[in-house]
Amino acid sequence: MSILSSAVRRTLARFGYELRPSDPAAPPPLAVFLRALEARAPRPLNAVVLDNDASIQAELFRSLTPERVAFASPDFTSPPGTPTSSQLLAPAGRFIAVADLGRFSPEKLLVEFPWLHRAEAWVLRAPLGAFWSGELDLTVIKADLARVGLELSDILQVAPRSFLQTPAGNVILICTAGSLAASHRVAEALAFLSAPITHRRDFEFLAGRGSFGFAAGIYNPGSVFVNGATHLLVRAENAPWAVQKSSEIRFFAASAPLLLRLDEVRRITSAVPLALAGAPDPAGHRAEDFRLFQFRGEIFSNHALISLPEGSAGSDRPLDVSQLQTRVGISRLDPVSPAFTWCGSPTIDRPLDRTEKNWAMFADVDRLLLIYSFAPYVVLTAEKWPELSFAPVLETEIAMPVGDPALAFRNSVNPVPYDDDHWLHIVHQVYPGKQYVFWAILIDRRSLRPVRASARPLARAWHGCAASIIYVCSVIADPAGIRLFAGLDDSSTAVAAIPRARLDAEWIAFPSTPP
Repeated sequence: MSILSSAVRRTLARFGYELRPSDPAAPPPLAVFLRALEARAPRPLNAVVLDNDASIQAELFRSLTPERVAFASPDFTSPPGTPTSSQLLAPAGRFIAVADLGRFSPEKLLVEFPWLHRAEAWVLRAPLGAFWSGELDLTVIKADLARVGLELSDILQVAPRSFLQTPAGNVILICTAGSLAASHRVAEALAFLSAPITHRRDFEFLAGRGSFGFAAGIYNPGSVFVNGATHLLVRAENAPWAVQKSSEIRFFAASAPLLLRLDEVRRITSAVPLALAGAPDPAGHRAEDFRLFQFRGEIFSNHALISLPEGSAGSDRPLDVSQLQTRVGISRLDPVSPAFTWCGSPTIDRPLDRTEKNWAMFADVDRLLLIYSFAPYVVLTAEKWPELSFAPVLETEIAMPVGDPALAFRNSVNPVPYDDDHWLHIVHQVYPGKQYVFWAILIDRRSLRPVRASARPLARAWHGCAASIIYVCSVIADPAGIRLFAGLDDSSTAVAAIPRARLDAEWIAFPSTPP
């Protein structure tokens, strides 16, 4: 770094600013977008502005001269024949339409001013707080736009505000030809500005830090409903992560499985710590993130098994996370005894990475199936149970009708029966800052292929749940609805009950699947 550059950075830092490299995938400001749009053709670009926001006006004047900007605030409530500003004339040349999405729907504007269809682009402004409060929903807006022939193609950057004032800030939606980077921005906006299927009021907190003597909490619950009772197998932590990573010994000693039993109103009636009998040396291994499934009259868990290289025992040196190896294990759970017994690790027909997790397992009558990955979609089956050798059944690429194609879809839960024709599965994408977005999937029982996805996110943090991090770990389905069991903020366990009708209203077909 040059002396001049260092001096500039120090000067900026004294005033609370910092220099950062530009991100080519970041959304452009409105002024940059307008300059690029104007450069597409030799004729000048005009703007018809149906928005009273002062910041938008300032942005427009950075690129367009005042005589090329026409402002109007239509009044649709006045009696016919009353002179109002809604008597807006069409520009003669190229133009864009700028509208306040909170006041005017494009459909209403196009009925009043059909010539707005000629706009080269629509610039739609909305306050972020309107999405977070539930007043606006981007999935609904996208469908409304499509109904009038407009396609949501990009999300633009707005001037930053104080983080406390963010809800008062704006988001700008663009309808015009888009780029690949723009499509990823739209996908992220649809994930975070659409109301998830699961509402905040659906969640019930079950336990967290300090519960049942575990100082760092209990979370990431696997669930199973058997003999009229709901059993959860959760990850119980007796030391915070900041303490665990200071020592390998503490890391391997900090976690244990905890068996919870819930009554019919979802209260915890018992909590029993378990030891994983027969597992590899606990001084250099730990099991976590248990997923439960039933097979041939018994309950099993597929779970992560984390170890140091070559299974060496831990020392008191700081934990080097990059050296950890993660494998998938299978163990048998007897909730009556109770007992938890190691069965072994599945073997599959392909090389394994250092970290292998998010394998999903479920029973198809007398056949045990394993979804190794969702993208590509790989399904295997146990060849000679109780041997743990799995052979391929199906391997294909699938095109998800939702989500961001730039991010991998990963298995979240073990699929469960949903109806006579489908299993219910849940997958997720991970955005920066451990922001998980979950989608519901229906898998055809005969073909084993995904055939339906939820049109909007099933769950995500904040809007759908009062937590900054949510991880949906398991699901139980019955004729009335589904119950999602989730870990919150890497410390707590919660459950959400969702009526089946609410979920069924959101299914859309995969592109290659007939409706």
